[in-house]
Amino acid sequence: MKNRKRNSAPAAEISAETEAQAASDEQAAVATLATIEPVVKEPVNRKGKSTTDSPVARVWLTCHNMIAAAATAGTPAPSRKHMVATCIENGIAFYTARTQVQAYLKASKGGTIVPEKLPKGLSIQ
Repeated sequence: MKNRKRNSAPAAEISAETEAQAASDEQAAVATLATIEPVVKEPVNRKGKSTTDSPVARVWLTCHNMIAAAATAGTPAPSRKHMVATCIENGIAFYTARTQVQAYLKASKGGTIVPEKLPKGLSIQ
């Protein structure tokens, strides 16, 4: 390996630069502490019963309609999270919505086909 010249600055200049750097670091390190109150979100009511009749069929119908509307509009299919939230807004219990959205997506292969087996009381044309 070739010998390369190192920094040719005199030692006095290097130590002066180092001291100046240390002094500026001390000034930059001074900060104030501000406390921020945490934002408390109200938890989703995950326990409880659905307030609608045939909640399973309603979840499947909601999912089918949401995917069909997105396909008609030419937009991407809604996320699973968005489908569950819509079902909960329609009065379906959280765990029912979560389970049945997943069951619908599996049966419909991600919303690409109309499932062969549908829940009791539901018919999709």
